[in-house]
Amino acid sequence: MKQFATNDEESFSAGEGAAVYDRVNPKLTAKLCERICEMVDVERDLLITSSPYTLHVLKTFRPQLNIISIEQAACRALEA
Repeated sequence: MKQFATNDEESFSAGEGAAVYDRVNPKLTAKLCERICEMVDVERDLLITSSPYTLHVLKTFRPQLNIISIEQAACRALEA
């Protein structure tokens, strides 16, 4: 496990948390999702996010990403 970003300058999101950005500006949202895909190995990496909106948008715009919520990660850890 490794941290994806360590500060505001390295942190990545796919919009904002009001859950409308992907509807207001879908082209920019798609570009933000593409940028995140460039930062990871889509075949190998598992992304874990604490943002329900980021989870929703990445699953919508980049379904090939292996991404889960922090709650799902906790459940997996308890089941292991």
